[in-house]
Amino acid sequence: MKTLQSLKKNLVKLIQENYFKHFGLKKKHNFESEIIYESNWLTKLHKKK
Repeated sequence: MKTLQSLKKNLVKLIQENYFKHFGLKKKHNFESEIIYESNWLTKLHKKK
């Protein structure tokens, strides 16, 4: 379970870095929902296994 948590943390960090690189800060308000979406997707993926 610990690996999933660190995986999520790394993913969020990665998304953050790339997101701001590509879209800049002006789209920051969409950012939270995007992280939530990614986390939910990861959780679903993990439950399927």
